[in-house]
Amino acid sequence: PPPPSPPPVAPLSPRTPPPLSPLNPPPSPPPAPPTPPAAVSRLVFSVIVVGVVEDIDLNRLYGSVVELVGVDRSNIQITLQPASVRIRIEILAEAGAQAVQVQATVNSLTSERLVSMLGFPVTSFSKVQVYEGLALPPSPPLPLPQ
Repeated sequence: PPPPSPPPVAPLSPRTPPPLSPLNPPPSPPPAPPTPPAAVSRLVFSVIVVGVVEDIDLNRLYGSVVELVGVDRSNIQITLQPASVRIRIEILAEAGAQAVQVQATVNSLTSERLVSMLGFPVTSFSKVQVYEGLALPPSPPLPLPQ
């Protein structure tokens, strides 16, 4: 006798997904790719004032710089060195318009405005030096022109 024929196979029906419910939410979309870091400019200038380092109120100085240039306190680094007192100020600003505005603001400072801002007589100050690129760790102090 011929071999028995296999049982008939039922056609496959498309699988119906279960209904959505709080226990069965839709899948989450894939996470967005990470945002590349924003390009920043590091603007550096120095001021020499009459006095000693211990006389400088850093909180007041940081507040004055924040008010002057309009960047967040976390983007400002101030270093004090005896020279009378050399105040080195580094400001991180977004490259482009913000950096140009900060540079213009600082470069327009007068000795009188700095005295008002710092509370000490100013003997000299430098124009802003701008370093383009991604945020960098602070560099050592730059020499001031005599």
